[in-house]
Amino acid sequence: MSAFKETISNLASLVAEIGVEDYDYSTLMKRNRTNAIPESGHERSQMNLLVDEATADLERCERAISELEEQLGKLKKCRIELVRTRIAPRKSLLSPIRKLPPEILCLIFANVDRKITLLKSKRLRSAVFGLTWVCAHWRALVLSERQMWTGEYEMNLFSPKDVLPGSIEFMKECFQVRARNAPADVTLLGHATGTPALFFTSVLGFVFQSLERWRKFSFEGDALALEYLHKSMSVAGRTNLPYLESFTMLLPATGRTRGREVLRTLQHCPRLRHLHSPYLDPSDICDMKNLTSLKVARCKLTRVLMQCPLLKKLVVYGSVSQVPGTDYPDYHHTHLSRWDMKLADCRLKKNWSAGLHLPALTHLSLDPIPRDDSTSCQALQEMAELLIRSKCSLQKIKLNCRRITEEDRDRFLRRISSATAPGALIKLL
Repeated sequence: MSAFKETISNLASLVAEIGVEDYDYSTLMKRNRTNAIPESGHERSQMNLLVDEATADLERCERAISELEEQLGKLKKCRIELVRTRIAPRKSLLSPIRKLPPEILCLIFANVDRKITLLKSKRLRSAVFGLTWVCAHWRALVLSERQMWTGEYEMNLFSPKDVLPGSIEFMKECFQVRARNAPADVTLLGHATGTPALFFTSVLGFVFQSLERWRKFSFEGDALALEYLHKSMSVAGRTNLPYLESFTMLLPATGRTRGREVLRTLQHCPRLRHLHSPYLDPSDICDMKNLTSLKVARCKLTRVLMQCPLLKKLVVYGSVSQVPGTDYPDYHHTHLSRWDMKLADCRLKKNWSAGLHLPALTHLSLDPIPRDDSTSCQALQEMAELLIRSKCSLQKIKLNCRRITEEDRDRFLRRISSATAPGALIKLL
C-alpha cells in the first residue's frame, strides 16, 4: 500500500512539473513556414532543445502510466484476496447458506458422518454437533431432522472414570429425543470387570429400552459384560426386532453358553441379513432364514446352511462338523457364492461336508492346516470332493500355501480343475 501511495505522489509531482509552463510554438511555426528560417546556430539549438524537452516529458508520462497500471493491477489482486480471505468468511459466519431451501441443506448434511461416540476421549463426540453450532437456522433444521441423529451410537464402557458428567444423559437425549424413535445403529465395547454395575446398566438401560429400533448392533466384551447384555435383553422381553439388519457379537472363550442364549432372543427379525457370532449351534434357533452373510468360528455346517437358504457369503474361521448321529441326505444350497474357510485337520471331523452340494459357489478362500504329525492336509482333499460333486464354476480361488507342501497344493488344484471356470483367478499366498 505504501508503494502505491509513493507512485501517486510521484505522479502528482510529474503533472505539476510538466504543466508549469504553457508552451506556445505558434511563433516558431510561423517563422518556419516563411523564409525567416532560424538565422543563427543558437536559435536552431534553442528550437531543438524545446522539441527534445517535449519528447522527454512524453517518455516520463509513458513511464508513469506504466508504473501506475502495474500498481493498479497489484491493488486489484489485493482487493480480490481481501474479499476471499476476510470479507467472504465474515459474511458466511454471520449468515451461512440461508438461501438454500431446507430440503437441499438436508441433502448436504446427509454427507456428514453421523456417528456419535463415547470412547476414551471422555467427551461425547460427533460431526453433527458442529452443524448445530453454526447459527440458529442450521441448529433448528438439524434438530428437526431425526435422520441426523440415527447414525451409529458407539460406546466404550471400559471405565466410568473416562466419562465426563452429563455425557450419558446427553447421549440419551440424542438417542431418545432427537432421533424420535427412528432406527439406529448401536456399538457397545464393554469390559465390565471393575466397572460399577450401576454405570454399566445405566448405559445399557436406554439402549435396551428401544430394542425394536436397532438397525445394526455390535457387541464386544468380557464375560461379565456379556452377562449384563444377556440380562438386559432378557428383561426387555422383546423378540421382535423389525429393523435389525446386522448383529455382531464377539465373545471371550468363557462366554459360549451366554452368547448362545443371547442369540436365542433373536426370534422375529425379518430384515436380518448379516450375522457374526463365534459360536452357532443347531439349537440356537434364531431367525436366520433371510441371512445373506454369516461369519462364525464354529458351526454344524450342513445344518446351518439348511437354516440359511438365502445365504450368499460364509466365513468360517474355526471348525465345522455335522450333528452327531445324523445321516443327512444330499442337500443342495443354491445361493452360496462366496466361502472363506480355515481348514484345520485337528478341528474338522471326518465327513464334515457329507451330502453337501454348493453349485452356486464362485469365490473360494482357503487356509489349510495339516496336523502337526502329518505332511498332508486331509481336510483339503475332502474340500476337493465337495467341489467336484457340487459341479460349481469357481472364478476366483485364494489358497494359503504356507503350511502345506507343493505336492498337496498341486494335487488339490488338479483335482478341482473340473470345478474351476476357464480363466479363473488363482491366488497363492
